[in-house]
Amino acid sequence: MRASEEKDIDEYKIIKNLDFKKKGVVKIVFDDETVLPISEESYLNNYLYNDKKLSSSEIESLKKESQLIEVRKYLNRILANRYYCSSALSLKLKKRYKLSDKDIDNLFLEYAESGLIDDERYAKLFIDDEYEKGYHIDYILKEIQDKDIDVDDSIYDYIHYKNYYMNIIYYNRWIDKLFKRYSNFTLKKRKEKIISFFQNHYHLKEDYINYLNDYFDNLDENLKKENEKLEKKELLSNYNKVKTLAIKKGLDKYESKQYIINKLMSKGYSYSQIKENIDFNEE
Repeated sequence: MRASEEKDIDEYKIIKNLDFKKKGVVKIVFDDETVLPISEESYLNNYLYNDKKLSSSEIESLKKESQLIEVRKYLNRILANRYYCSSALSLKLKKRYKLSDKDIDNLFLEYAESGLIDDERYAKLFIDDEYEKGYHIDYILKEIQDKDIDVDDSIYDYIHYKNYYMNIIYYNRWIDKLFKRYSNFTLKKRKEKIISFFQNHYHLKEDYINYLNDYFDNLDENLKKENEKLEKKELLSNYNKVKTLAIKKGLDKYESKQYIINKLMSKGYSYSQIKENIDFNEE
């Protein structure tokens, strides 16, 4: 019985003193002179006082509770400044506090419910940021794998949507720049020149044609009206050049008319365009 009683006594420690000198920390000094620092929250959550007996399980529970309070403070502090994915946070907590996977999972569940840890939101923000830096889709996918970001099919769908969206912006910037560069040409000529530019630049993908068509399909009506004037001006210019050639060939009036019409149609003008804008009777 004495051995058993001594064993029971050994399982308890008595609080000798409570030290409140350090802000936010309460040091429990036991009768065996060992010291256990705990947070103020742990002190307030547990009815502690001098001469109170604490079992070894109660002491371990105090340590665990105090540690988790400190962990929560740490998480709140770093999550207030930026988002983290759960895998990166897990590594930080294991390194800093030696927490078990079970403790971390329980903590993350708590923070996930409040929305402070959200791998899907983190992944989308990461993807947006990488695209803003100009990184290619293949690089971003590799970064997601390397960082062990927990993603599902919806995130991969988001990446491909983002890639499509960024391509539209990228190509439209180029198209807009080239559209202005070739402003002295008709819309048809401008489009041909832009296509030629893209074809000669290997770093631009072939799907530019879809964005180019969308761009031209949605042009302002005023631009289309200006284009009509440019087309007429270009037609008359070509007409005068071909007419000069016809004169040099010594063609009669009928032959000259047929020659001019054939030449202009070979340049892409329709018969109705030629008939509408050129009066052969004035020759």
